[in-house]
Amino acid sequence: MILAAVGLSSAMTYRKQTKIILMVWSVAVTAFEGWRIWSVLSGPPSGDLYANHLDFQLFASGFLVLTRWLPLLGVLLLLSAIRDRIASKP
Repeated sequence: MILAAVGLSSAMTYRKQTKIILMVWSVAVTAFEGWRIWSVLSGPPSGDLYANHLDFQLFASGFLVLTRWLPLLGVLLLLSAIRDRIASKP
């Protein structure tokens, strides 16, 4: 599953798993949004003048993080909690 892909074993505590998930998620989202902004601003200019500015791209990235990436993080943490509870039952 996803948790096994980042090296999370069932022997780790839930708190340690959460920290690792948050670190991997933060690095991945930062890298992706940085690449997206770089590719938009380094390409040919858009017909819309406001879209060619860094402040607009940062606002758009913030909107995407809030509406797309944070719900996915919540789902990932929920799956981790469910997996931890199932593994802790005798």
